[in-house]
Amino acid sequence: MYEYYDKYKEATDVDIKERWSNQLRWEVARHAVGEEIVVYPLMEQYLGQKGKDLADEARKQHVEVKELLYRLESLSAGTAEHSDTLRRVMEHLRPHNDSEEINDLPPLEAALPEGASEEAATKFKRTKKFVPTR
Repeated sequence: MYEYYDKYKEATDVDIKERWSNQLRWEVARHAVGEEIVVYPLMEQYLGQKGKDLADEARKQHVEVKELLYRLESLSAGTAEHSDTLRRVMEHLRPHNDSEEINDLPPLEAALPEGASEEAATKFKRTKKFVPTR
């Protein structure tokens, strides 16, 4: 996601900007749905109330990002409004991703039974291939 955003910012051609913007939008959408289908239910199951609270907060953050992604669909790549909206997406994603990697996933990993982490990773990757990008 971060690489796609960097490519978007580096591009000078509007068509190239649009391609990177679309790629970023699709990746974020697939990733969010994959987390909602695979990761958050595991957090709720294995981390109890703390997991439910973490998952609920993450879902709330996803709604904000999804609204921005939806808005991007109606904007022309390369315009100031499009660039600003894409920047806002990234401003939401960075702390969300950092928090998940630091605060959410390590305790989940520790709580999962043997083999469940690998199974979840496989399911997450498979889910990302089949979920809608919008």
